[in-house]
Amino acid sequence: MPVPAEQASKRSRDIAICIAPSFHFHLIARLHQDGQSLVLKVGDATRDHLLQADPDTFFVTDHYRGYPYVLAHLHRLGTVDLRKLLQRAIEVSPRS
Repeated sequence: MPVPAEQASKRSRDIAICIAPSFHFHLIARLHQDGQSLVLKVGDATRDHLLQADPDTFFVTDHYRGYPYVLAHLHRLGTVDLRKLLQRAIEVSPRS
C-alpha cells in the first residue's frame, strides 16, 4: 500500500505512522500504550460505524472521545482489515 511521504516514528517509545504532505506531520495510526491496541484516525462517521458494528474489536477511551480516532484490538484484526483501516486513515488525513 503506497503511503505518500510516510514516516514511521518512535516517539516516547510509541510506534506511529504519520504522513507529511508539507512540513507538518499528521498522525494516522499509532500503537496504543497498552501494546495490544492500535489507534487509527478514521473520521467521525467511520468511527461511529465501527463502534456499532463490532464493539468487541473497536472501542474508544476517554482520551479519544470527541476526536475522529478509534482504537482496535490488534489480535482481532486480520491483514485485510488492517490494510483497509490504514487506507481510510490516509484518506481522512489533510493533504496540505
